[in-house]
Amino acid sequence: LDSTWNIAKNASEFPLKSPNERPVAMAVLRVAAKAAIETANKTDNVVVQDFFKTLFALINFADKEGKIRSDIFVGIMTDVGDRLTIALNETSNGVNVLKSLTAFIGDPKKLFSKR
Repeated sequence: LDSTWNIAKNASEFPLKSPNERPVAMAVLRVAAKAAIETANKTDNVVVQDFFKTLFALINFADKEGKIRSDIFVGIMTDVGDRLTIALNETSNGVNVLKSLTAFIGDPKKLFSKR
């Protein structure tokens, strides 16, 4: 759970980074997402596993496409941070919000083309 809060915080703070700071910030987020995948795999929580795997894929796509510094990616990460924070604050453990967020970021190519 702590790693999820850290990812929400880092994603929410991503817009505060300058374009030159964004690759470093995203590297930190990528490492955190990878660690969260490993933790989620130990708990057998499929919803959380899916989310972190999808987030990791989004980060890799953005990096591969050279979009880490883009304003589009900033907007996406702002949405991720906001929605993840909402999910963490829900009394139902945010399962539905997390599923919705996973669907939102599930197709990075489509996500970037919408903006």
